[in-house]
Amino acid sequence: MVLSFLGWMNGYGQNQAVYWIGQSDLVSAPTVCNTNNIYGSNPGFTWTDNLPVGTQVLAVQVEYNIGVNCNNTLITPTLNSTNQTNVNATHACTCTPSSSEQDYIIHALNEADYNINGSNTYILQGASTIGFNNEPTTLNGNFAKITV
Repeated sequence: MVLSFLGWMNGYGQNQAVYWIGQSDLVSAPTVCNTNNIYGSNPGFTWTDNLPVGTQVLAVQVEYNIGVNCNNTLITPTLNSTNQTNVNATHACTCTPSSSEQDYIIHALNEADYNINGSNTYILQGASTIGFNNEPTTLNGNFAKITV
């Protein structure tokens, strides 16, 4: 379930939305390692933006915690099938990565690739055996947080 909080103002008088990503919002992440780690090949998540049509998006930020990661290369995420800047995550090919092996990613996305009042999808493209950890202290038990 995606929970969104709309209508409050950031420090610049702009509307801001926050979307929380739960397990049901994950895509291509069918394997559950333990209660906190879910992974797959080219995994990601999807959410529906609720901002009014015509809203000017000034920034899009996604936050998530990488748990299982059997890749040794940079990852090129996509937002709505458009490449974003690379993400570098620690190689930890285990279902129980230690806290030092989990990477909390804060990724600024290209706002021009964001769909206002529509569906959005973020994918860790080209990454096999990688997934998300719903670290309760950083994401309140969710798998990702998107701030627009």
